[in-house]
Order: sequence, then structure tokens, then C-alpha cells
Amino acid sequence: ASKMGTRASSGDEASIYASQDGPADYPGRNGVMLTRRLSSRRERVVVAALAGAMFFGLTYAWLTAGRRGAGDFQYAWLAGRALFDGREPYAAVFTDSPFRSQWLYPLPAALVATPFALLSAELAGATFVGVGFGWLAYQLTAQGRWRLLLLAAAPCLFAVLAVQWTPLLTAAALTGPTL
Repeated sequence: ASKMGTRASSGDEASIYASQDGPADYPGRNGVMLTRRLSSRRERVVVAALAGAMFFGLTYAWLTAGRRGAGDFQYAWLAGRALFDGREPYAAVFTDSPFRSQWLYPLPAALVATPFALLSAELAGATFVGVGFGWLAYQLTAQGRWRLLLLAAAPCLFAVLAVQWTPLLTAAALTGPTL
């Protein structure tokens, strides 16, 4: 037998270390090996698409049931529409917003919202949330599926109800330097 952490040459212990293509193995308490299977890229994409579609549906149902526009995303969406139309976004948000309030976000937020500018407010908000949660689900599954439990937390529901940037920003933070 060999010491934990070195390659074994025979027996059951050897099979644990034999393949680098298999599950990742880590020593646990008292020398017991804990196995954690990493998700394949295809599985991660499918899970991300399903999570994105689910959160899109929840957000769209919420927004259309109460005619809520695009929630917190409304201001970025208005700024994105203004950029798309060649108008100044800060003035456009003030005149077009339902509360006549100022838009205090930096201009890159309007650039992020520009691809959603051609959609209705409700559809843009739901799509924004769906994309954010889809990307977040993809990042969460990099170390296994158990992290998807995060998507059942109350702050995720609040991000849906308010149409917040939180899922998108969290996914971006988890993505790291590959952006």
C-alpha cells in the first residue's frame, strides 16, 4: 500500500488514482477519499439553458401579470433604446421613465442593455434575467451540480421580482479573467 496522496501500484487504491479523466479525488478525514464528479461541458450548457429558461419564464410571468415594465432594468433598457436611436441616454431616461427620475449608472450599463432595446420592456427584462441566471448556472456547475442549490435561495427570487443585475454580475465575477 502507499501513503495517501501518492500513486499506488496495486489493489483498490490504485484504481482511485489510475485515471485523470475520471472523477476528481481528494483526501478527506482519516484518509477516506471523497469523490466529486465534475460536470461535462455539454451537461453544464443544458443545465444553464434550463435554468435560464426557467428564470426567464418566472420573470416574464411576474412582469406581465402586473404590467411592471422591466423593473430595475427599466432604466438601463431606456438608456439602451436611447443609444440605439442615437439619443443622449441620460436625458432620455429622465424624460421617458415613468417616475421622471435620473439615471445614475455609468454609460457601459446602457451598452449592456442595448441588445435588449428592440424588445418590449417586459420581454427585455425577462430575457436579461434569463441570460444572467443561465450564465450563473453555467459558472456554478463548474465544480459540480451541488452549487445549483444557490438558485433556490431567497435573493434569487428577489432578483426575479426586481429584475436586478445580481445574477449577471455574480456570473461575471465567477467567470474570472476569461472575459
